[in-house]
Amino acid sequence: MLRKCILKRYFNNNQMKEKKVLHISANQYLDLSHNHHTKNIWIELAKGATEYHIIARSKNNQFSTSKEGDIYLHLIPKITERQWSFFFTSWIMIYYIYKYNINILLAQCPIMGGFQAAIMSKLFKIPLMVEIHGNEYFDYAKKKKSLFLLLNWIQIFTFRRAKIIRSLSPKMSIKIKQICSNLEPTIIPNRVNIELFSLPKNNHNIANNITLVSVGRFVEAKNYITLIEVAKILNAELYLIGGGPYKEKYIDIILSEFKSKIHLIDWVNQSELIHLITKADIYIQSSISEGMPRTILEAMALKMPIITTNVGSIEGIIIHKYNGLLITNPYNINEYISCINELTHNNELRTSIANNAYFDALNKYEWNKMFNLYRETIYNML
Repeated sequence: MLRKCILKRYFNNNQMKEKKVLHISANQYLDLSHNHHTKNIWIELAKGATEYHIIARSKNNQFSTSKEGDIYLHLIPKITERQWSFFFTSWIMIYYIYKYNINILLAQCPIMGGFQAAIMSKLFKIPLMVEIHGNEYFDYAKKKKSLFLLLNWIQIFTFRRAKIIRSLSPKMSIKIKQICSNLEPTIIPNRVNIELFSLPKNNHNIANNITLVSVGRFVEAKNYITLIEVAKILNAELYLIGGGPYKEKYIDIILSEFKSKIHLIDWVNQSELIHLITKADIYIQSSISEGMPRTILEAMALKMPIITTNVGSIEGIIIHKYNGLLITNPYNINEYISCINELTHNNELRTSIANNAYFDALNKYEWNKMFNLYRETIYNML
């Protein structure tokens, strides 16, 4: 009976050409009275919708619904700080689908909320778009533990029932096809707001001492201990911007012998961030695991010479010796030193890489262009 009711409403929505989206996220948020980067994304995506609904976890253990324009944010209890609870609590989406006559589903994860959305899509004939934002999804099939094999089965189930699978880069598309060969991902890259990152580096000359900068959380995946060791060997100045749980560990390493040239900076405002990045000589990403970080796109928009590890789905966005240099082994200190020396001593290559990165940021990953593609892909599912 419930299925018939929802199907009836769904077909009525199609006849009226209403576009009512349910965006499913396991992340935690405050209500819509609070501004943050993700809210700006919702505002952009909602431009193509009659109503744009988001279901996510609250910062507390309470239900709430807030509204701003055509955007509705439905927060459900977080239960735990970890996201696994959303696998169970996200079944409540059936209530929002029914109440608000939802006719488009957008899931940010193929497992936490995506699996449930795939079932709703199948039962009630609602088109589903599913996204991948991290690299961990591609490792499940390689691990022999039953939990990871189950997670891999769940994500394949979701992928096969999705109308569109969003990929962030050509490399990510290849990895998705390795999970299931008959899948055809749609590439919608991350984007960079050129209006915010509007003061690109205009001088690529390097003084006697090299200055490096990297932006990202102080966590194991960013591999900043290796980068600190590289800076120590080169006697380079290094700015690490992000803050996080590994800060004390970095401080212990720095204080041991290399205090003066390593700068650990917590998150700063936009103008200060841009200043810190562009006053450096090279932007460097030392991660051992990534999806496709926006920080690289932001460095591209600031016309920075870029060095990054070839992990996750970065390759294809960064093309070796065209708009950046790629390091094959995140732990190989000699590779970092070789790439840094190459950019330091080759003025033509350094300037060419910076200019090509800037050109790609403007023409391939610019905020409005990418959101036009993003919205078109979502709403064309109807």
